[in-house]
Amino acid sequence: MLFLLQTQLHPLEEDLGSSYFNSVLVEYLRVHGPPQTLTLLSGFEPLLSPESARKAQALGAFDEIIRTLARTLKGLGYSQQQIGTVLDSALEQYCDERFGLRRRRLLLDP
Repeated sequence: MLFLLQTQLHPLEEDLGSSYFNSVLVEYLRVHGPPQTLTLLSGFEPLLSPESARKAQALGAFDEIIRTLARTLKGLGYSQQQIGTVLDSALEQYCDERFGLRRRRLLLDP
């Protein structure tokens, strides 16, 4: 699932640029993120982008990507609970790889 998530998000990142993408991704996940992902993101505070039509479109694009992945899993026979767990795990891995959050904590915690 991580590969599918990365594949779906890559064109959006190219369109928005990495910094803006990161800002909108974190903001989207803070509102809609599943538990494991939210726990991983706790204490991570990138600069948030101001409200704009572009930001609203980007948030909508994130939402559509997640919904598409959920529909794909549902089509494969996953239950709602399994879909939530799989997506949470993929989002957590994606954010950890993207922002190096676990590595940062290991380096900063004595």
